[in-house]
Amino acid sequence: MNSRGIGRAIATGLAKEGVRVAFCHHDDPKADETLAAINGLSAGMAVSADVSDEGAVAGFFKRSR
Repeated sequence: MNSRGIGRAIATGLAKEGVRVAFCHHDDPKADETLAAINGLSAGMAVSADVSDEGAVAGFFKRSR
C-alpha cells in the first residue's frame, strides 16, 4: 500500500474502522507521516520493502503478523 494518495486513503479509512494496518513502502519519506495518521486512529506498522523482491515481500508478511 502506498503511503500517499489512494493507498493512504485506504489505510486511514481502515484505521478509522479500528483495523490494525500494516503497509509496505519503498523508501517513501511520507511513510512516517502516514503511519502517524494511522496510529492516531488505530494501530499501524510500516515496513520499507521492494515489492518486486519475493524475499522482501515474504519478510514483510512475517513481520506484520
